[in-house]
Amino acid sequence: MDVRLDLTQRSMSPQGSSFNEVWPQIEPLVKKIFTNDTLSKSDWQEIFWKVHLTCMWDPHSAYQLQQRLRELFSFYINREQQFIFSNAQTDLSLMKAYMVAWKRFMFYYTYVPLPFAPLEKLVFNRGGPIGDNHPKSEETDNFLRLSMMEMWVLHIFSRVSDQLVHGAMLLVDAERKNVHSDPQLIVGVKESCVNLCKYLPNRHYIYRNNFESVYLASIESFYQAKGQEYYNEHGVLNYMKWVDQKIKEEIDRANRYLEPHSLSKVIGSCVNTLVARYKDMLADKFLDLIKCRDIISLNLMFTLLDRVNNGIDPLLEKFEKYMTHMGMENLRLEAMTIAQDSEKYIDNLLKLFNMATALIQEAFNSDSRFLTTRDMSINMLINDKTIFALAFALKQTNNGQTNDSNATDENLSVNNTTTVCNQNQKKWFESRNAELFANYCDILLRRTNVSRHLSPEQIESKLKNLILLLKYLQDKDVYMKFYKAHLTRRLILDVSIDLDKEEMMVNWLREVGMPADYVNKISRMFQDLKVSEDFNRQYKLCCDKQVGDLINVKILNSSTWSRNMEKVNVSLPSEIEELMPKIENFYKNKHNGRNLFWHHQFSYGIVTFHSDNGSYDLDVTSYQAAVLFAWNDRPADSISLETLVLSTQLPNVELRKTLWSLVSNSKLKTQLLLVDYHDGKSGKAIQAIKSFKDFRDDSRFILNLKFSLYGKTGRMMKRGRFNLIGRLQLQPEKFREEEAESIIKLRILRTQEAIMKIMKMRKTTTYTALHLELTHVLKEMFVPSKQLIKDQLEWLIENEYIRRDPNDHNSLTYC
Repeated sequence: MDVRLDLTQRSMSPQGSSFNEVWPQIEPLVKKIFTNDTLSKSDWQEIFWKVHLTCMWDPHSAYQLQQRLRELFSFYINREQQFIFSNAQTDLSLMKAYMVAWKRFMFYYTYVPLPFAPLEKLVFNRGGPIGDNHPKSEETDNFLRLSMMEMWVLHIFSRVSDQLVHGAMLLVDAERKNVHSDPQLIVGVKESCVNLCKYLPNRHYIYRNNFESVYLASIESFYQAKGQEYYNEHGVLNYMKWVDQKIKEEIDRANRYLEPHSLSKVIGSCVNTLVARYKDMLADKFLDLIKCRDIISLNLMFTLLDRVNNGIDPLLEKFEKYMTHMGMENLRLEAMTIAQDSEKYIDNLLKLFNMATALIQEAFNSDSRFLTTRDMSINMLINDKTIFALAFALKQTNNGQTNDSNATDENLSVNNTTTVCNQNQKKWFESRNAELFANYCDILLRRTNVSRHLSPEQIESKLKNLILLLKYLQDKDVYMKFYKAHLTRRLILDVSIDLDKEEMMVNWLREVGMPADYVNKISRMFQDLKVSEDFNRQYKLCCDKQVGDLINVKILNSSTWSRNMEKVNVSLPSEIEELMPKIENFYKNKHNGRNLFWHHQFSYGIVTFHSDNGSYDLDVTSYQAAVLFAWNDRPADSISLETLVLSTQLPNVELRKTLWSLVSNSKLKTQLLLVDYHDGKSGKAIQAIKSFKDFRDDSRFILNLKFSLYGKTGRMMKRGRFNLIGRLQLQPEKFREEEAESIIKLRILRTQEAIMKIMKMRKTTTYTALHLELTHVLKEMFVPSKQLIKDQLEWLIENEYIRRDPNDHNSLTYC
């Protein structure tokens, strides 16, 4: 049997799946979409099924379908073109016709490509299985829409774009003039420009080149003339308000008519047209607004100019000059007062600082650039010494010490003080600002009339304000010298308002950048006080409790409290002299290898003085007690200065100062000691004594047995207490001068040390770079002057630690 098998591959496609069979069926349905006619659900599904069936069984038909669709696209777009051009009598009618056609186009643009998704896969996947999940891209999935967009741009938009955008800008300008317009037409034109390039690589090409650029140009052309006209008619203040309003309007308009990324360009265009061209005229009004404290206008000016590149710079320059000038004028007006009154000085600076801070906060939104400018002005005012030179010159003028008795204010200006100062006077006003800061702190932390009328919270607030200013002080080492001296007096005399606040202040000083070695020494002072408390407690327990209650010993570390403590001999009351060896033996038993040195200039006590009018407790220093006890056994005698030198064993100068404190106390109506103004030999009256230097060796002193204290009402009291100590002198005059010299020497050594450290690290550097780095290194202690740096560089070069580059004298090299 001859069996033949036909193995030829036959098409298994179902009937009605070829292009020629499918297209006549779906073409009428597709046309209904183009014409926006009613399409039933079954017809809509029929298009999906037929397209899928054709693409599945006849892949070659995809290209035929694509061609037929393009023909349909072309036909209907040509129809829309005819409709638009037939209604293009004016720009407005063109826009309306375009928007009608655009809405129809967007309808079939949205729905026609949906059933032809399999066609897109076949065309771009090159015959791959339709069901496969190939990577998709917006370009391949929307090639039909891309074709439709290209046709619309080519046949319609490219021909009418200029008229459309021009018409839109006319509507926008009409809106700027408060004339009614149709915003939907503007939005429609914008959306058309955005959607036409949705599937292009540059998604905003048409929008930026055809709509955005013209919109920005219309802003400049409209406001360029309008702005100049408004400024000329209404002035700066009203112009700023008008500009602010117009910018807000343009921002609102941009949110409605432009894409979000165009908003910054709109603001920039408004600023360039309305603000940048007038920034100098606006800045000229700045100082007037500050002087009249027009916060609203200042804030508006700041807001406007801050949008301009470097627009704030003129304001910063003017603000710095204003702050500096106003501060200097305020200080000059009260130069005589502030040079002596620390409260007045600090209050002036704080008032200026708080005024500037409040102004910056309210008018400039706490802008960091203005805060930096404020810091620069306050720093200059705090560290400017000419105001104290002026105070010194005015004082000499008032005393008739200047050469020209008819000196005017110009002759005594801050920048040109005609009075010649000696070296000590120059040192006085060179360190006066640091001393006033320390004095102010002492007034708050010591039991004074000022601190007594303040609550703890108020004192803490004032100290915090002081810290705000202290960070600007350059002579931090000088300040710490004065602060330590005041602290020593407060701790020794037990007149501090609160030790907790003292320690809190020390921590704040550490945080504000005070020299660490000074702060560490001060911290150890509080430790010494605790050690002293333990010592006194142990002494009272081991010795006679009654005697222990009469004396309080402070064990102080000499290296912490004062390096130049000079031992001054003085004849103390016998009761105290007998106790001193016992205390020394007790201490040595507790601490082997340590020596005690009695420093009577730090000592004080209470003596009871019995006069004819009553009994009074007097706070006195050990020197004053030694002088008063000279009359203990002979209260009615007149004792000469020579005799007091022998009985008290005090140095002559210290004795004179002590006597002066007892014969001339401004707070007493009757003095404790009286001076005999008659010559001891001739009996003739001598000239009244005006200072301790006027005492003669034969001057005689009498104990005032009629001494009495008076109350606030002026009534004499039979009992009372009075403090005669005043300002406790910690060191003799010569040691204070030596300490001032030691600060200068220490600055020299610190500068040399810092230069060597920098040169070892850098090896080679320029003078300018060295100056900047040196200032940065030393600023926590002091800011070195140019002369100091120059002198130390010359010394180091002479001693061959560093050398100048022979080819460049501005370069330095480490040897």
